[in-house]
Amino acid sequence: MLYVFKRLFLLIPVLFGVFTITFFLIHMIPGDPVEIMLGDYASQADRASLRKELGLDQPLSTQYFTQLRNVMHFNFGSSLHSKKPVATEILARVPASFELGFAALFLAIVIGIPLGVGAAIKESSWIDHFVLSGSVLGLSFPALWSGPLLIWLFAIELDWLPMGERGTLWHLILPSISLSVGIIALVTRMTRSSMLDVLREDYIKVARAKGLPPIRIYFHHALTNAIIPILTILGLIMGALLTGAVIVETIFDWPGIGLLLYQSIQNRDYPVVQGCVFFVSVVYVMANFLTDLSYAYFNPKIRQM
Repeated sequence: MLYVFKRLFLLIPVLFGVFTITFFLIHMIPGDPVEIMLGDYASQADRASLRKELGLDQPLSTQYFTQLRNVMHFNFGSSLHSKKPVATEILARVPASFELGFAALFLAIVIGIPLGVGAAIKESSWIDHFVLSGSVLGLSFPALWSGPLLIWLFAIELDWLPMGERGTLWHLILPSISLSVGIIALVTRMTRSSMLDVLREDYIKVARAKGLPPIRIYFHHALTNAIIPILTILGLIMGALLTGAVIVETIFDWPGIGLLLYQSIQNRDYPVVQGCVFFVSVVYVMANFLTDLSYAYFNPKIRQM
């Protein structure tokens, strides 16, 4: 229990730092939200009136402490454009982002871990070389390139799948594949490396000498001890996938947090950008917190730290 409280306490300075950095970075972005909202032909009086209404006429330090106080009370304000509460805007996009993120994470686990285990078991064989070559190719496919390629091939040329938006399970296939290609490759390589380290340990040799079935050796003894580095990667991936798929959501017009963040940055909608980044940060640190707890589950020695 003490281990859990220590980890929770460490989340506070992380979230405070994220809020502070995000606030000042947003205000460093060129462009005035008032000019974007009113256009180039608005009068100075209208601009001044809107700027006062939005609180943008206050000194930057005043705006910072006002927003910090509001965030501490879970009040993220209202969108400068839609006038809707920021929390409402974000919560409306959460299901889509989680759906896409969990689909990509599922593909990474069910494909990447078995491939990594198989490559480690068959080290230096043609299977190992094939998996390693495929993982290098997967890491070389950024979503910015793989997304349009998948749309061109499967949606336009073959007309098998819809090219964008959210709807049925078929709409999920292309964006989840585009988002998971590099992740599958990363998980595969990490699983292979971790498994190879464990398979060289003495207790694995003893298990083989005792005549234990290969499945029990590889998946019970070896994979259980090789899982911590894999969990580290999965924890980092989880936070990024659930909330940070800006490129994929933009390419496929997927109505998630990433697309909302992209549109809000374009519109200089400061409260929405701040709320999106803060939400992303919370999900990210909570994913890492759950990863830390999983360490303690798989390795009881960590609980004593």
